[in-house]
Amino acid sequence: MQTTRSTCGAIALSLLAGAALGQQQVSSYHVWHPVGLSAPRADVARVTVADFRHVWLVGQNQRDEDHVAGTQHQGFDPYGTEFPGANHNTFNTGLPGFGPTPVIYQTAAITNAGIPGTPVCLFLTLPQGSVAQACNQIRIDPWLNRAPLNISGRIESHGVADARVTGRGAAWAYAYSSAGVTIDSGETLQNGTVNWTFGAHVDSVGGGAGDSIVQDPVRFVATNPINGDQFSWDVVAIDMTTGGEGVVDVDAGRLFVDIPEFTLDVVIDPAVIDPAQAGHLRIEVTGGTVQNASGSGIYAGMAPPAGLAIPFEIPMPPITLDYDLGLDPAIPWEIRAELGGGGGARSALDDCPADHADPFGVLDLADINAFVLAFVEMRPLADLNADGIWDLADVGIFVESFIAGCP
Repeated sequence: MQTTRSTCGAIALSLLAGAALGQQQVSSYHVWHPVGLSAPRADVARVTVADFRHVWLVGQNQRDEDHVAGTQHQGFDPYGTEFPGANHNTFNTGLPGFGPTPVIYQTAAITNAGIPGTPVCLFLTLPQGSVAQACNQIRIDPWLNRAPLNISGRIESHGVADARVTGRGAAWAYAYSSAGVTIDSGETLQNGTVNWTFGAHVDSVGGGAGDSIVQDPVRFVATNPINGDQFSWDVVAIDMTTGGEGVVDVDAGRLFVDIPEFTLDVVIDPAVIDPAQAGHLRIEVTGGTVQNASGSGIYAGMAPPAGLAIPFEIPMPPITLDYDLGLDPAIPWEIRAELGGGGGARSALDDCPADHADPFGVLDLADINAFVLAFVEMRPLADLNADGIWDLADVGIFVESFIAGCP
């Protein structure tokens, strides 16, 4: 297959300008959660906020990382356990080749005067232009430490991973942040209402590979102070991942998807809430087409049909939870509500012409499929010699690189 150069001078100039400026891949995320918890009765309550941020960059003979000293909270840095570094080794967190690194997970007690929600960020930049930023913003409204208990506010996490190279070369950018609110009280917190509205926006564009992840849980934990027995309920679990170039937006009661690789899993467990408020939504998009989708409970009838191509839009209603933990009233339980979440993004520009798909650093069928799709669609990703023509020369570069393997 061969296509000739466009006769449009503007397109030709654009291609030349892109070659001169090098490559750029930008992936970003923004997750927000208006929060509300009310209980008809309450002991003295304690409110704590948690903040987790981690960013790093790798460029041509350049690397940098930023975090605040602390201990990594298990389950809060999913990308930090997945990135393939030097020699295809997988590192826990941090820069390739540097091994595990502790990252921030700090907490602070909040008085009933609340906090205004000033953003806190980590920011990195390399001389070549790559940028990584991860931010959190937590607002807790003033509240009264008496019955009925009402805690309200807003949690936000956002960041950007911008990888750039001039000419040929490789670069990686990474950003992840998450925030949470914990409310501790006695046994009188065992029933009440939680309002938890999920909002998110992810965006990925450029000449490399980008992906993102979003998590959004609501959890209750009850502890018997006499014998230490503990029970927990994951009332809400929201997990979303994306890959490729495009946009996902969750806002104003709807979900909009225009990205080729996408998964969403929303589970609202009926164990301790009104069954009429429970539900499960699962959507899997591969290659720009819905492969599997199902919805039950409050999501019944909302799942897109299999075979539907992007872009598409479906309802995404706010979440209200009337909960009752059903605990023995004779025991002086200590109860904790955990409401939090966050997201992260990765961007990769790889100098290996055959390495087009995750997991990067490994050449497999996913790389072949990604190259073929980009070649057929005449995207810059498959124009491996950057001459504006998608032909056998590009195929030859890909095959040679694939057989040789990437350094």
